[in-house]
Amino acid sequence: MASDLPDQLRHAVPDIVLRGARSATLGLLLCAVAFLEQLTEFAAPLLLTCGIGWWALPRLLTLAPADGQAREALNQIMASFPTRLALGGHTVSPPLLIADGLLLMGFAALLQAAGALITGAIWRDR
Repeated sequence: MASDLPDQLRHAVPDIVLRGARSATLGLLLCAVAFLEQLTEFAAPLLLTCGIGWWALPRLLTLAPADGQAREALNQIMASFPTRLALGGHTVSPPLLIADGLLLMGFAALLQAAGALITGAIWRDR
């Protein structure tokens, strides 16, 4: 029985190394997924809020009770209010910001599901 111990160790060591390498790789992948999830969870509400605010502000200004000079000033502000911006070759508008915010929320949910699957794979190895 004592002579079987080196054979058992010889077969067990590669398995332990492979499981450790797989767990380390899955851990690094989980870290990357969690980092991306944090970025999307930060950016999604920011884009959504900016888009809704940009969309709602001109509509709220038209509801403001004003007469004479105040109405003329509001009309000038409304005329100068941009409906879209070109930033670095990209067009930005309220509907695009809202859509991007919602898409990022969906992407964050996918990343969270991927993180749960990776975590399950790590625990299954144990």
